[in-house]
Parts: sequence; structure tokens; C-alpha cells
Amino acid sequence: SIRRWDAKTGALLGILQEHEGPVSCMLARGGVLYSGSEDATVKKWDLKRCELDQTFKGHLDGVTCLVIAEGCIFSGAKDAMIRRWD
Repeated sequence: SIRRWDAKTGALLGILQEHEGPVSCMLARGGVLYSGSEDATVKKWDLKRCELDQTFKGHLDGVTCLVIAEGCIFSGAKDAMIRRWD
């Protein structure tokens, strides 16, 4: 799971619990968080609502890295593949 904390007060603001495996990487941009997991998925979260917006499936093994470039999300995984998500 991913926990969102208030940096000033230390208060827990929300828990994001949709991955079926450990979270291995995250990338925040604006009010959006992308997370990659050992469950071979990438998830897009709305941070204001602390809710899942979208799940990207396509890897065969755990996701290890995420990057945003040219308006797309790219993920790398243990399956030796880089995937582009629009």
C-alpha cells in the first residue's frame, strides 16, 4: 500500500491500496501519482481524492521504474521490456 502523509503535521491523509504486490517505484506529477509494483502493473492515482484512476497492464514481471517524457508514461520492468502508456 501507499500512505499519503501531511509533511507539516505528520497526519495520515490517505491510504492507496489497489496493488496486489509490493510497490517498487512511484512518480508524482501535479495532483497525480503513478505507482509501479511487483504485481506487474502501473497505477494512476488522483492524490486529491486518494482514489485510483487507471490501471495499466502489459508487463509480465514486476515494474521497477517510471518516467514521464513527451507527455507519456514509460515503465521498465523485470521482464526486460519498456512500455509506453499514453
